[in-house]
This record gives sequence, structure tokens and C-alpha cells, in this order.
Amino acid sequence: KNEKMLSFFLLFFEVLEVISVERIDRTAVERCMVSRHEEECRLGTLRRSEIEYNRDCLQASVPFRTEYKRIQCCFAACVEHWLNVSGLAANAKYYSKIKTEANPDVADFGLEPITNNVLIHTHAFAAISHVRMHPIHGCHLTNQSSNWTLTSLYQFDPNLTVIGKFRDSIAKPDSKYYNCIKAIRSSTPAYGKKLVLDLWRQHKYAPEKTVFPKLSLLLANNVGNLTNPYCVEKGFYCADDYSPYNILKERPIGVRAVSVWHAIFRHVHLKNFPRQKRLLLCCCMNIDAKHGQRSIKLKELSRYPEFQCANPAASRNRKAKNLRKILGPPPSDLAKSRIEIDIEDSLQNMKKYALRPNVLDVHMPLLLFNSRFVFSPNGVAEACFREYESILAGAYPLIDATSWYPRRTLLGPLPVVPIANWSTVTPQFLHQTWLDYEQKSFDIRTLFLPFYYDLILTAVDFFSSSPQS
Repeated sequence: KNEKMLSFFLLFFEVLEVISVERIDRTAVERCMVSRHEEECRLGTLRRSEIEYNRDCLQASVPFRTEYKRIQCCFAACVEHWLNVSGLAANAKYYSKIKTEANPDVADFGLEPITNNVLIHTHAFAAISHVRMHPIHGCHLTNQSSNWTLTSLYQFDPNLTVIGKFRDSIAKPDSKYYNCIKAIRSSTPAYGKKLVLDLWRQHKYAPEKTVFPKLSLLLANNVGNLTNPYCVEKGFYCADDYSPYNILKERPIGVRAVSVWHAIFRHVHLKNFPRQKRLLLCCCMNIDAKHGQRSIKLKELSRYPEFQCANPAASRNRKAKNLRKILGPPPSDLAKSRIEIDIEDSLQNMKKYALRPNVLDVHMPLLLFNSRFVFSPNGVAEACFREYESILAGAYPLIDATSWYPRRTLLGPLPVVPIANWSTVTPQFLHQTWLDYEQKSFDIRTLFLPFYYDLILTAVDFFSSSPQS
């Protein structure tokens, strides 16, 4: 009876606190994140015309292992307001009406309305952009009049799109990208506008120094070739505090299949799913020559039976019919769960989603939830999906230590374990690291879209506070 009374009073004071809110700012959102009343988030339901919104609400801290539902709810009013007043919500409305293939590589905006989602994924910035270029979908323009332009390039060279080169075929009137190229090149400071670029798979196309003066902000993942040799070759100064790092910002690669993650986070039985029972997850990834030295690093880990890592030599049969032999067999301790069956059925029925059993679309996230550490070394480039997804699932990814300044800046506050020498990763090392890391507090705000919405609005000098419009 006393516990019920205490719970009632805690809920009463929390509701009273929310009702009295006249300003949604960083403090209000952070208070919501750590609320003691876990069953319901009150801030997300708050809608009052006299409320004032400070844009620092987008920069609110997010404690590691905060449930996604709470993160989404605490940011809801803040994100809704700033996407609306900036015009980005209108862009999202445009893309939500476009019918696309339910495939994470082609177009997957998730199961939630675009403006409700806070997970970074392959097409997250494309879903709110003024200009979108995609090899399959071609050119999309939202026709939103603005003095700034957010452009999403999916596997396009920014040097060709922003500047133009010899034989500039992409900008010819008969090109399907002509209108997009025209819009991008007329959105530079020379035309009195500000240009923000988001680049996907940027490791393929390193921007040259002539591009940066035309940009207000360049968001990219895996710009691994902007290392010292590249900077010297292109004439960059690579000091930590020097251009282009005031323009170029590393952002997470995000989740690969956002609809799958949305379905997992909303599943009613996720709260009862086993968490952090396995010491190390080291399966289910490409280990061929295109993916760096993963097989060498995996061989170091396979020396220890406790890790249960597959032998790399037995996992490189590229002619195998079962592609799991390439990626490494999944652990046998997690059979196909009710959650996995439900999600596969619902996605197939609802979206006819192109699930890929060879890479364990639904099974893999559940493996991550049940692991303490996850083997996530460099592959095609430095960052990969499992690094980001591991943290979302509450695990610590083991990553290669990096010397690249923007990536170090991104990783600094995150719960990652940088490894300089993989021979040092022993069971004893992981057990001790687990004890050490569990005593620490981590802020993972840089893994969610609100943080980058604020970067974008700051880059284009958008005002910082306003009443509800």
C-alpha cells in the first residue's frame, strides 16, 4: 500500500511539473530522459500554444541504454516544432507520399512518420532534404522556397555535383539529374544562399578543397580517405582546428534496416528479452579482402574458446550456397524467437519488405541485445552499421582505434572500446573492461537525429528560439 501511495505521488508531481512547463529547452528534455516514471512519457504529449521552444532542446543529452520509446517521446515536441518552423517537415511530407521499394538499400524511411523518427539510418537526411539525388530514384526537388538548401547525395561525387568537371555530363539538360544539379549549384554563397550536403558512402568520393568554400556544412560518414596522406596530396592542412574540419562533420552511419529496428523497439516483449548474456559477439560479417583485415583480427579472437568465434579459414568459401558461411555462423544459443517471427511476418504482410536471411536482418539486432561486447573492426571503411547498432542495443562495440580527427570527435563520448592491437583482446581484458565501463556514464546524443538537426540549423543561421507558431 505504501509503495502504491509513493508511486501515485511521484506520478502526481511529474504531471504537475509537465503542466507547469512554459518552455521546452534542453533542461526539460534531459529531465524527461531520466524521469522516474518509466511507464509513460508526459513531455511528448504536451501541446500548448503559449509554450516557448529553445533550439538547445535538440542538443539534449541521452544517457546510454535509455529506451528508444522514451528518447523518441522526450524529443517529440522539440523535434516537431523545429522541423515545422524550418520547413523541413514540409520536405518530409513530400517524401512520405513517394512510393518506394521496401528495401534498406533503395529506400526505407521506416515504419514511423518521418518527423517522428529520431534514428539515423541510410535515408534519414534524404527524407527531409530539399534536393535528393539517388542512382535509382533519380532527382527529387521539394520546391520549398528558402535561402538555404539541404541536399542529400546517395553515392554521388560532390566534386561533380557542386563544382562540375571536364565532360560535365551529369549537368546536361538531357540528364535525369539536371534539375537537381542546377538547384545545387545555384544554392551557394555566390547566389546569396547556404548549402548543406549530406553524403552517403563518402569514402568513395573525397571532396576537394575547392568544394568547401561553397558549403555551410558537410555531413558525411566514413570519410576515411581524408587522412594525412590525402590532405598533403590535396593541399589541405590537417591540424585539428583547421579547415575543412569547421565545415566537415562526421556523422554516424546509422542502422541499415530502419523498419526492422522500429518494429523491434515497438514490440511488446522486447523488455523481457535476454540482455548482455553473451560476452562477445563476433559472427555475421563479411571478412573477404574488400573488408580490410577483419579475418586477421578475427583469427586473434578465435584463439579463445570463451569467445566462440568462428574460424576465419572456414568462413571464406565464396562459392558456398549458404552465405552465412561467408559471414560466419550465428551463435547457437539464441533460437528463432517469438519477436523475430512476429516482425518477419508483420513486415512481409505490411510492406512486403525485402528481408535478407543471409545477413540476418531481424536476428542480428536480437543477437546484439544479448551481447556485452561486439566485434566491429574496420571494413570497407572505418565505420559500419554494427558499430552504431551495437550501442543502440546496449552493447559495447570493439572498434579499431582511429587517428582521424572528426571520427575521434564523434567517438569521444560514446561507449566504444578502441583497440590498437587485437592480440590484447583476451577474456580477462573484456571482463575487466565490462566492470570498468559499467561504472561510467555515457552520453549518446550524437547517435540521434535531433543533434544533427541542430547542426544544420546552426550552419544556416536559423534563429535559436521562438514561440509555437
